[in-house]
Amino acid sequence: MSAAPRADRLTGDGLVPLHSGLGEHDDPARSLIFAKDSQWIAFNTGHMELLSRPEVTQQVLKWLTPPAEPQA
Repeated sequence: MSAAPRADRLTGDGLVPLHSGLGEHDDPARSLIFAKDSQWIAFNTGHMELLSRPEVTQQVLKWLTPPAEPQA
């Protein structure tokens, strides 16, 4: 899911502000440059809930699973 413009109205998980969690900073030199397709927002999820939400686990596994090798 794209981080904007809906993300502009979100506050974060109660511990980490949304823009910080997405690697964004007011000072561009301090921003992390995550590709938009590598950003994902777990809606209605508190910071500690991130550990137990199945959709969060599914997304992390998606990021960590290497792409399938093309078969010859």
